[in-house]
Amino acid sequence: MGRTYRHRKKKTGEQRPVPLGNDVGYLGLVNWLADRKWSPSCKLVPVTFSDTGRGMMAKENIPAGTILASLPASALITARTVADSPLAELFLNTSACFSTQQVLSSFLVLQKHLGEDSDWFAYINILPLQYFSPVFATSDLIDAFPPTIVHKILRMQTKIDHLHSSLMGAVGQSRCPHCSKLYSELFTFDEFRWAWFTVNSRSVYLSPSVNKPCDIQLSDPNNIALAPYLDMINHSDLAKVNVLFDEANSTYSIVTLVPYKKHQEVFINYGSHSNEKLYLEYDFARWRSSRPHLGQLRRPVRSVHPVDHPVADEIPSTDERSGKRRGQQSVGFPHQLRDREGEIICFFQHNAGKHSCYIIRCGSRLQQNAVTLRKTGP
Repeated sequence: MGRTYRHRKKKTGEQRPVPLGNDVGYLGLVNWLADRKWSPSCKLVPVTFSDTGRGMMAKENIPAGTILASLPASALITARTVADSPLAELFLNTSACFSTQQVLSSFLVLQKHLGEDSDWFAYINILPLQYFSPVFATSDLIDAFPPTIVHKILRMQTKIDHLHSSLMGAVGQSRCPHCSKLYSELFTFDEFRWAWFTVNSRSVYLSPSVNKPCDIQLSDPNNIALAPYLDMINHSDLAKVNVLFDEANSTYSIVTLVPYKKHQEVFINYGSHSNEKLYLEYDFARWRSSRPHLGQLRRPVRSVHPVDHPVADEIPSTDERSGKRRGQQSVGFPHQLRDREGEIICFFQHNAGKHSCYIIRCGSRLQQNAVTLRKTGP
C-alpha cells in the first residue's frame, strides 16, 4: 500500500487500515485453530478500518467463487458441543426444553468463567467484553428512543429475562466441576445476556441435516453454530456468499460470489435487514462509506446516556474535504444512516474523540432523541 494507496486516499479521504496481524488475541486464535488442523483457504489479514472497525482485508486478488474461510467441524460450537461437555447434566436431567441459542449461551458463560483453563479460551479471548445495543440500556436511556423502537427493545429484554429464568430453573444446586461454585452464582443475568447477544450477533446458519443431533431437548431447529475466525468478517449489503458444509471432510466454508481486489475488505451478508434490526440485534448500523463500491457498511453503535441537541436542520454543515465542521474543531464528518424505507434513524457526528448519535423519526413531524456515544475501542 504505497504511492497508489496515497493517491486513492487523497481522492476519497480514506484512511490507511491498521494491521492487527501481531495482535496477541488474533495470533492465539490462529494457533488454536491450527491445532485443529485448520489452514487458511485464502490470504486474509485482520485490520482496523476507519469506517467499519475491525475486519478482514484481502492480501491478494480474490476471484468470485473463492472460499473465503473454511473451518473444521471440531472448531464449531454447536448444541452437540454442549451435549458432549460437563455442562450437559443441566440439560439432560430435566424434562424441560431449551432453545439452541439458550444452550450455546450457557456454554459461553461457563467457558468465560473457566478463563485460560477453557479449551475455548482462544475464542472467548477475542470476543467483545461488552455490547452497546439498546438491549443493554437502562430505562432512562431507553426512554430517549422513539416509541416504536422502545417497544422492540423491551420485547427483546423480556425474552432474554425469560430465557435466563428458565435456565436458572434447570440449574438447581448443580456446581461447576472446575471450582465447585454453584452454577446459579456463575450464570448471572448480566453474564447470560452478554452470552445471548454474542450468539445472536455472531452465530452462523448450519443446516439441521448436517448439524450433528444431540440428546438435549431443543425447542427449535438445531440450525445455528458459533464459528471462530469466520465471525471476524464484517457485513455489507452488497456482499454475496454461499455457505457450504463438506460432509466428507467435515468442514464449514463461506464462498464469495463477488471478487475482491488486493487490500479491499472482504464481507459476508447477514441478510436484508433494516437499520433498526441491525442496531438492536447486531450492535451496529449501516452508513454510506467513502468507499462507494462497498455500499452501506457496518458501524458499531455505542450508547451511553441521553443528551440534548438542536433539531437536525440546525446541525452545521461539513467540509468533507477537510473533515472539519465549519467554525468548530472536529474530527471526521457526519453520516446519515437510513433504513430500507429511507427513514433516517441515526445521525453520526465524530467530534474530538466522542461520537454523537441522533436517533431521528421522520414523518409529519420530525422527532429527535440524542444519545452520546463514547469511543471505547476499534
